[in-house]
Amino acid sequence: MKTYCKRKDISNIDFVKNCITPFLYERLDKSNVAKLFAYYNGISNTKSRKNIDSSPEYTTDTIEKIAGSISENLKSRTVVEHVIAVTPNEAIVTYREIVDGISGKRRELGLEKLIFQLYEVIARDACQEMFDAKIGEFQVSSIKGKGQSYGKKYIKKWISMDPEGTKFCAKADVRKCYPSIPHNRLKELLHRDLRKSGDLLYLLDSIIYLYDCANLQLGRPELCGKGILIGSPLSKDLNNYYMSYLYHYIYEQLAITTVRRGKEKRTRLVSHAMIYADDIVVFGGNKKHLHQAMKLIIDFTRKFLGLEIKKTWEKFLVSYNDSSGKSKGRNLDFMGFVFRGCEAFYRDYGKVKKRLKKVIVTVRDSIFLRARRKFYLFIKLIRSKTVVTKHKAMSLLAYNGWIKNSDSHKFQSKEHWKEIINIAKRMVSRYEKGQPYETEKYYKKVRKMYA
Repeated sequence: MKTYCKRKDISNIDFVKNCITPFLYERLDKSNVAKLFAYYNGISNTKSRKNIDSSPEYTTDTIEKIAGSISENLKSRTVVEHVIAVTPNEAIVTYREIVDGISGKRRELGLEKLIFQLYEVIARDACQEMFDAKIGEFQVSSIKGKGQSYGKKYIKKWISMDPEGTKFCAKADVRKCYPSIPHNRLKELLHRDLRKSGDLLYLLDSIIYLYDCANLQLGRPELCGKGILIGSPLSKDLNNYYMSYLYHYIYEQLAITTVRRGKEKRTRLVSHAMIYADDIVVFGGNKKHLHQAMKLIIDFTRKFLGLEIKKTWEKFLVSYNDSSGKSKGRNLDFMGFVFRGCEAFYRDYGKVKKRLKKVIVTVRDSIFLRARRKFYLFIKLIRSKTVVTKHKAMSLLAYNGWIKNSDSHKFQSKEHWKEIINIAKRMVSRYEKGQPYETEKYYKKVRKMYA
């Protein structure tokens, strides 16, 4: 059985410094950084903030102190004691309820104290070799280079290039995936894959133990023994790693063996599958096989992972246009995109004639309406020569990925979407450099565009 990150020395001070330095520099304007720096220098938070703003040497020296302290505690295996002792007035984890802007679901966000986050960053970077090896090609959540646009590209390709294999689709969702991951099972899998890296396993065990400590500290003992935090530096990677066992089960083991005339034949129950965080979509050319596959997926998820798939999972015929041009079946709504199959056609590839299907990808209505609202507000502010804040410019840029990766070329051309996005990018760039932008300059540009 293959193991990863063999005998990795995570207590090496240079490794620790390389992990935490970029993380801290990205957050120097945050109050918890000033608080941590104040703790390590024995000064007030106010004085610490002034030193961060005025003295680069103060920042460098303090990071050196923090790295040395973390390194020593990793060597002496006193991570839990260290996290509790540093900035003792802070809770280990503070929970805050948020409303997901895309789905509208209420989620509980976990915000750890900064020293705890630094240990998670070290664990994340140390485990990167394992994450790269274990996480599947079509797991597309919060992975660099493998986001929603990557997932959209492949789903469109599958429906278009393999109309027979994507005739039917099943969609499922794991119920409260992050808060429900059982610690014992997670640790068992980590110990299996990292069994030759004792220091790294100690750190991961300590992090999981601190999740329970945080729940006990907040008077929530019923939540002990399960769950990882939403929003922590390590959580998305741990979730993807945990769900990778389901991914590999679908692609490698989800098959039936039939015997005919003494010959065995192994038939895969699904042709394609993708996992986006805790959302699962599988395709198949046989309705009966797809239903059987979903039953096995639900069973595996419950027995092996200790998670539950919602009973509201769906199975449907993927949309297409019949010979009279009438639309049949249902569109697939996944990752904020809507995939609509249209008419089939044939294309010659030398001696082979292949059946293909036209696919149109649009943005989910609720996301498109919010994007358009932000877009028109942005233009309105420029036209009225009102200063556009960095937050407003960034909130518009957040929707650019959906729009530019969808088949909305008429909308983009008519409304000058790309040109307005470039203006928003330049504004954010100037804010990052601490330079004000000229309202008159962008007013003239927008006026010329819509003249």
